[in-house]
Amino acid sequence: MTGRLLLVDIGNSALKWRLVSLPGPEHLPTAAREIARSPARSLSHQDLTVAALMQDWGTALEGLKDHRPVSVQWLSVGPAASTVLVQDAFRALTGQPASAPLQSAARAVFKAGPGCQGLRNGYRQPAQLGADRWSAGMGCAVLLSYAASVSPGHHLVVGSGTATTLDLLLVASNGEISFLGGWILPGPRLMHQSLTSGTKNLAYEFDPGQLCAPDQVPTDTAGAMMSGIVYAQTGAILQLLSTYAIDHVWLHGGQGIIWRGILEGLRPALVIEDCPSLPLLGLAAVGWGIAQPLDHET
Repeated sequence: MTGRLLLVDIGNSALKWRLVSLPGPEHLPTAAREIARSPARSLSHQDLTVAALMQDWGTALEGLKDHRPVSVQWLSVGPAASTVLVQDAFRALTGQPASAPLQSAARAVFKAGPGCQGLRNGYRQPAQLGADRWSAGMGCAVLLSYAASVSPGHHLVVGSGTATTLDLLLVASNGEISFLGGWILPGPRLMHQSLTSGTKNLAYEFDPGQLCAPDQVPTDTAGAMMSGIVYAQTGAILQLLSTYAIDHVWLHGGQGIIWRGILEGLRPALVIEDCPSLPLLGLAAVGWGIAQPLDHET
């Protein structure tokens, strides 16, 4: 475990990253919350080069008043070319090879906080679960482990990126948390692309500004498309909230703040946590040694 830790999440549309220092044990809860709740730095795959990464990471290292060795914790569900660029850039910057990327595991044993024993992967084939979803689940479990009190029940982790992921976590009375599984939808932009490419007369631009709760029946085609997307996304979330009696939602990804505004209006009693960098917290937990992924159940 080194003093400085580079966190890298290679997604479908962009690379997100952050550089952090290893905090003292008494500061771990605060550091964990800060990572999860702060936006990460981002680079689109089109702008990704070894030189760009070295410049950004080098500047961050210089600005961090910590001269301990640097290591990397990373995951990739994105293009293979971006994965190679990250490995090349880290080696060029530090002279050391990057560690292997995070893979989903059967479970993760936690050494953080009194409220969580660990996280169990409910997938029939644990390695099939996307590393980004697994890391977000670990990030959520870390925050729950540091919470003053956590009641048994279901939690919904909503990831809003190129795809929208809806993952169900169950907190047991003994503190064990299970990643039960989840659902994957096309994200808002992909939904819009399916309409524009699969139909003849719906060639309208995607307008993120219209991803809001429609206050009236749409009377133009572009508005009808965007409002339909909103209802499709939030409708899936609301159905799960009712089916599993969920009262706690964790939002991460680019559209999370939009869904919060809509969900608050529809479910005022719902507890909503804005955690745009939840997957990076999962990576930090592994890098800091407070979460240990295991390939077996016991």
